[in-house]
Amino acid sequence: MSKYFSFSQSEAKKFLENSKTAVRVLGLKLVVERKKKPDATTPPELSSQVPQEEPTNGKLLIVIPRRVANACGRNLIRRRIKAIYTEQQLFKNIRRYALFVYPEEKKLSYDQLAEFLKKALQKKSVGKPC
Repeated sequence: MSKYFSFSQSEAKKFLENSKTAVRVLGLKLVVERKKKPDATTPPELSSQVPQEEPTNGKLLIVIPRRVANACGRNLIRRRIKAIYTEQQLFKNIRRYALFVYPEEKKLSYDQLAEFLKKALQKKSVGKPC
């Protein structure tokens, strides 16, 4: 289960530098990785020789600042998000996402959170408002 949520510090930094906001709804902001463009400096004949890292599943980075809640509250939100992500099998969408949680999220129920994640992480709706 942790393979869907673990990012190294350098991987997280690189991901956040190359990402854009897809959806922002009441206390939640979903950031998605931009599609990679071919490197213009590498000649086409050499680019096929460089082994490309193909991910087998998607990843979700969950960011919850301290001002949202105390440690127990933040962990509860994190557990809910992880449960929804794995139960709904949203990791099958092979992209990396970051979910930023803000204080307004406390007003959302588990079902509302599940509905948001399911709609937002589907391939067709990423980049469009829910």
